[in-house]
Amino acid sequence: FSGHGTFSMLPSNAQNNLSRYVHKMLVDHRTAVHTDLRMADYNRLTCPISLITGRSSSRVPLAISRLLIDNMPSIHWIEVPGGHMAPVSNPQAVNPVIVECLQRHIETLETAAAG
Repeated sequence: FSGHGTFSMLPSNAQNNLSRYVHKMLVDHRTAVHTDLRMADYNRLTCPISLITGRSSSRVPLAISRLLIDNMPSIHWIEVPGGHMAPVSNPQAVNPVIVECLQRHIETLETAAAG
C-alpha cells in the first residue's frame, strides 16, 4: 500500500513496531477480503466513526475509503499528509487528529448522557 522502499525509509523503532504486529495486519487483511458484510451493513452502524486517510495513499486504500465516505453519511472524514501508513511514517500529523476525534466523540457521548 505504501510503495516500494517505504519500510526501509522508516525509523528503526517504526520498523520494529510494524514487524511486531505484522501477524495482526495479515489477519485484518484476510478478514476484510473474506467478509460477508455489505455496504448496507456498514451504513447501519450508529456509533461515531472517524475515517482518517492519507492524501498520498495508493489507489486501493483510497478507493475503499471513498466507498465508505460515499455510503456512510455519518462518517467524519479527515485527510492528513502522507500515505496509507501515515500513522507510522508521519505520527506528528496523525496523532493530533486522532486525539481531536476522540475528544469530539467523548463530548458527543457526554452531551447525550446529560440530555
